Amino acid sequence: RARIYSPVRSPSARFERLPPRSEDIYADPATYAMRRSISSPKYDYLGDRRPVPAGLFPYNYPPSPTVHDKMDELLDLQLQRNLEYLDQQMSESETLISMVNRMVENSSPRSQLFMSLHTQKCSGTASTPTS
Repeated sequence: RARIYSPVRSPSARFERLPPRSEDIYADPATYAMRRSISSPKYDYLGDRRPVPAGLFPYNYPPSPTVHDKMDELLDLQLQRNLEYLDQQMSESETLISMVNRMVENSSPRSQLFMSLHTQKCSGTASTPTS
């Protein structure tokens, strides 16, 4: 079924209703002047626009730290964090080492033999093995 468009709604209606274009294109100069926002600081008078000599700034900004100083601060902070981490790891590992050491001492027959010989030697009743 073919679609029937009313003249107002036809896709080409908007092109047909435009007035014929004249060859002379003219725009009122006020149109271009109004494009600037009056409240915009972009167009405010900025005062004297002479170039500023190199090294002189209109404001006295504090000097920024050099890259070397920034790197020193970052390295100091990183080293401090590393030291704190290693200190924590050492305390945890010392606890684990002492636990493992006690477990080995309590379970090893060699250490038990050594301990029994050591106690006998200290008490003076060490017997020499006879063959």
